[in-house]
Amino acid sequence: MRPSRCPRPRRRPQEPTFDALLLAEGEWSSTCKKLSVTKAIDRFSLAIGLVINLVYDETQPELKKLKPFVQSGGLGSEISKLVAAGINAENIELLKGETVYLAVTVKKPTLLAKNVLKEDLPGAQLLTRANVDDQALLQLARSVATLVGVPPATPFCNHHPAKLFDFSSRARCLAPFKVLATKRLGSEGEGVVALDLSAQPFLAELESAWLARNVDEATSEVEAKQQSIEALEAEILDAGEHARMTALQLAEAAGVPPPSEEALEEAAMVATVHGRERRLTMLKQLAQTKGKLTLARSDESKWKAQLSSAQGASCYVPVFPIGDSLLEPFWPQGLGSNRGFHSALDAAHSLRVLRQETLHASLLDRQFSYDVMVHVGGAFPPGIIQPGSNWRADYTTRYRPECLQEMIVKYVNPNSKRLAKGDGAVPPWVQAMKDSGALKKLAAELSK
Repeated sequence: MRPSRCPRPRRRPQEPTFDALLLAEGEWSSTCKKLSVTKAIDRFSLAIGLVINLVYDETQPELKKLKPFVQSGGLGSEISKLVAAGINAENIELLKGETVYLAVTVKKPTLLAKNVLKEDLPGAQLLTRANVDDQALLQLARSVATLVGVPPATPFCNHHPAKLFDFSSRARCLAPFKVLATKRLGSEGEGVVALDLSAQPFLAELESAWLARNVDEATSEVEAKQQSIEALEAEILDAGEHARMTALQLAEAAGVPPPSEEALEEAAMVATVHGRERRLTMLKQLAQTKGKLTLARSDESKWKAQLSSAQGASCYVPVFPIGDSLLEPFWPQGLGSNRGFHSALDAAHSLRVLRQETLHASLLDRQFSYDVMVHVGGAFPPGIIQPGSNWRADYTTRYRPECLQEMIVKYVNPNSKRLAKGDGAVPPWVQAMKDSGALKKLAAELSK
């Protein structure tokens, strides 16, 4: 697949060539890091998973009759067995394939009590190699497997017999592609630059408008809060002066000596206590809003630098992260296989568009299918995916037509905020299916 409008450079015979790159290295993809693929990190409370792999021998009757299951939320007969044995678990899954596979979420106090973790260390240090006792981990794994019905004599697999992993955070790519391009870098000669949305003119224009709007809105919010604080300051001053005058007038009316300066100051403090508390709250809010403005300006500055890098670039080659490199799974939701499978097919379809049309069309196609997966598919609830018998790389054979129509509606809805990209963000062939009624017809056929 040849990048659009890109002359083929002369290369030495032994030099490898490629026209597109798919990254399937997992959530800690080293290539993603080297290419500075931008990711958002969602953080949750501490969650530790235990993965167990045992040898599956179909000739063993007890293993053959073992039924796969999933239990979650701390509920279920198998979870109850673990809890009764002192293993505090929230979720458990058993699968049979090449191995007997068990995945369990185990609470940190259990791992400490069972001596699997040597010390209660902070953050990323908790599950480091030095802090895990392998023998205690295998003993815990054996206990879990036996309690849920795996015969005690079943041997562990040689590869990853028992392994702990932390899924307290989830990373996701902000853009579903990176684009490599060549560019003359001054006296240094020709070099490679890595772009994302700036490589697609329509998406680049949308990003510029969004970031500029972010700065404008944050600026307006800062100014509004500053004005509110100034107005409150005037109210506090007036309330204090009013309290002082009232104290003087009361003393004069009672025919007693005027209050001391200390007494007047105390009266002013009492009268303004609520106003001063409000001021402290508003000052904290102002500091947070200024932080948002600083971040918005920084994001816009970085974006303008990327736009500058895109100028004069040529020989574009798209890079598509797929699977966990694109979207790190959250194990209790069971999203890893679903998203991995469909993101790979979505990228394959974008490569087809790259070959048949242009790079710009390919990137637009990939952005649309990614938005459908993340903002409509979400956790892949029932009704999102079509029956698998007709699946192809073409995502209209996989995502239900209602999902595609919903994404198109989000694109033209101003309340969708960043997703309000306009009709131009819809791949022309998908828009044609909608305009011709093909999507509606497909939806009707699937509902039969």
